Amino acid sequence: MQGAMVGAMDSDFPPNEWAIVLQDTVLPAVLKPGECVTYRQTLKGYAQKGLDKPLKSGETYMFTILNTDSEGHWATRLHVAVFCIEQRPDGSRKFLSYVPHEDGSGTYPACGKYIGWMPAPDGIIPPGYKAPDSQ
Repeated sequence: MQGAMVGAMDSDFPPNEWAIVLQDTVLPAVLKPGECVTYRQTLKGYAQKGLDKPLKSGETYMFTILNTDSEGHWATRLHVAVFCIEQRPDGSRKFLSYVPHEDGSGTYPACGKYIGWMPAPDGIIPPGYKAPDSQ
């Protein structure tokens, strides 16, 4: 793993929220199936980047893991997940995933905002979505 980050959908690198990047003299961490990296996690050999701002309820974020090839260079394989944070009446927060579909549509969670995918029928119509004109 070359690095990981959580940032707002329109973030540059490093994001305001959180990122870790592998240092030059260290071997990358290898994540096995079922292992994960969590928000604000520190890993030996990785430098923290970004402003380390807390995540806000009602916002949409992207989580990315950047993979490396066998020589430790940036590779094109990425793991990307999009989620939003729902504030619950009891004060707790729930992290809800956006679900992409093979046809280019996506299931938007209840707290979701439009991110460019046509809404799938099994989710909400997100704020900001403009349906195509019928002909």
